[in-house]
Amino acid sequence: MRELIKLEPDANKLLVIDDVKEIKENQEKLEKILGLEHNGYRVLLTSRFRVKNIEIYPLPSLDPLDAQKLFFDNYTTEELEKVKQITEYLDYHPLFVELVVKTIKNVGYSLDEIIEKFELGELAKIEFIDEEDGDEVSFNQNLQKLFEMQKKSLKDEYLLLLKQLSVLPSIDIELSFLEKIFDKKLQSRLNFLVAQGWLIESVDGYKLHQVVKEFLLVNYPPSFEEIEIIFDSLLRLLINNNEDIKIAFDNKSNLVFFDTLGKFLKKNKMKNIKIGSFFSNLGIIYYLLGVYEKVENYSLKGLSICEEILGTNHPETASSYNNLALFYKLMGEYKKAEPFFLKSLKICKEVLGENHPDTATSYNSLALFYRSKKMYSMAEPLYLKSLKIREKILGEKHPNTISSYNNLAGLYASIGAYEKAEPLFLKSVKISEEILGKNHPDTATSYDNLSLVYIRMGINEKAEYFSLKALKIRLEKLGENHMSTATSYNNVALFYYGMRDFKNAYICMSKAITISKRILPEGDPYLLSSKEGLEMIEEELNK
Repeated sequence: MRELIKLEPDANKLLVIDDVKEIKENQEKLEKILGLEHNGYRVLLTSRFRVKNIEIYPLPSLDPLDAQKLFFDNYTTEELEKVKQITEYLDYHPLFVELVVKTIKNVGYSLDEIIEKFELGELAKIEFIDEEDGDEVSFNQNLQKLFEMQKKSLKDEYLLLLKQLSVLPSIDIELSFLEKIFDKKLQSRLNFLVAQGWLIESVDGYKLHQVVKEFLLVNYPPSFEEIEIIFDSLLRLLINNNEDIKIAFDNKSNLVFFDTLGKFLKKNKMKNIKIGSFFSNLGIIYYLLGVYEKVENYSLKGLSICEEILGTNHPETASSYNNLALFYKLMGEYKKAEPFFLKSLKICKEVLGENHPDTATSYNSLALFYRSKKMYSMAEPLYLKSLKIREKILGEKHPNTISSYNNLAGLYASIGAYEKAEPLFLKSVKISEEILGKNHPDTATSYDNLSLVYIRMGINEKAEYFSLKALKIRLEKLGENHMSTATSYNNVALFYYGMRDFKNAYICMSKAITISKRILPEGDPYLLSSKEGLEMIEEELNK
C-alpha cells in the first residue's frame, strides 16, 4: 500500500488536470476546481480547447534540435539530413514526430519512402499494426481521433474556410494576401481557428500545418465550387503575369501558390475550361521564367482539357498548340514542334480570319521555327504577314509589333542583309525605350539584336555599348539562370572575340554555356554552336 503524504496547511500544492474536454458541459466543475486557488492550491489545466477566464500559456513546437532528438530517441538511424527534412516537414510537432516514427517502425518504411509520402500527400493513408491493441490502423485514424473532438466546435463556415486553405501551400501566408485572394476580411475567422488549434499564427502570417492540410484533403476534400473564389483570384494573377516577362519575374513569389493549387486540381482530376486556361498559362509563365522542366507538363495538361472541352478547332486550343510548339522549338525538338505550329495557324486562319492578332502570332511563331532551321526563304513571307497584321490591328507602339520588327530584322541579319536589318532594329529600340522603358528585358532584346548587327558590321563602339547594356539589364531583371542572359553573354563574347580580347571572350562564352547547360538538352543546336565558339576562342588563347 502506498504511503500517503500529508500536506501541511501552509504548504504549496499543485493540482494538475490533463487534457480537459467538453468544456461547456463541465463548466460548473471547472469553476469549483479553480476556486481551490483560494485554499493554497495552484491549478494547472491542459486542454486543446480554450477555457473561459483562464490565463493561457500556449505550448510552442519543439525547436529543431529537440525534435530531431525526439526522433532519434525513438528510432536509430545515421541519416541526419533526412531526419532534419522529416522533422521540418512536421513543423517539429512532438505528436506528429512520434506518430511518424511509430509508422516507420511498424511498417518498415525507409526514410526516403516517408519523404516520398510527404511529397505525394499520402502520409495520411499509411497503415500499420497498432502495438497496443493489435488492430490495423492508419496515420489518418490517429489524427481522426484527435480532430473529431475539435470539429464539434466548428461551424460550417469555419470548416469551409479550412477546406479552402487546404489547397494553398503550408507556409506562412500574410493576412493581406489571404484577404486579397478571398476578397473579404478574414482576421477574426483566422484568429478563431488559431485559438481552436487548427492554424498556426506567426509574425509572418497564418499557416495551415502540412499534416493538418493532408488530413483535411483526405477526409474533407473541397469541391471546385468551394475553392472557386481562390482559383479565380490566382488565375487573374497568372494571366496578368503572362502579359509581360518583367511582371512574370516580379511575381515569382506566387509560383508556390500556383503549383500547390495545380497539384490539387490534377490529383482530383478536376476539369473545366477555366482549369485548362490555368494550366496553359502556368506553362507560359514557366516558359517566360526559363524554368523549362515544368513547361511541358503544365502545357500538355492545359491542352488536353482544351481539346476535350472546346474541341480541336477552337482559338484557345490553337493558342495552346502554339505555346507548346514554341517550347518544343526551344528544346530543339523540331519534329514535335512543326505539327503544332501548323495546326495553330490553320485554326486561326479558319476561325479568326487573316486580320486577327492571334493569326499574326501564329504566322510569327511559324516563321521563328523556319528561321531556327535556317529555312530563311520560308520564314521571310510569314514574318512580313505577321508584321503587316500587327501594324494594322495593334499599331506600331505595341510590344507584339516590336517583336515583329526584331524578328524580321534578325532574319535579315542572319542572311547578311545588314542594310535592311539596322533600320528595323533601330526602330525597335526607339519604340521599346518609349513604351517599355530603358531597363525592361524586352528593350534589352532590342539592344542585344542591334549589337549583333554592329558586331558583324565592325562598328565596335556601338556593338560594345548595346551588348553590355543588354547584359546589365538581363542580369538585373532576369538573373543568371535565364536563356536571355545566356544569349547576352554569348553576344558580349562575340564582341570581345572580334576585338581579339580572347580572355574576356572565353569568360563570357563559358558563362553562356554554363547557363545553357542548365536549361537546354545536350544536343541543342544553340548549345552546340556555343561550344564550337568556345573551342575557337581556346585555339586563339593557345596560340
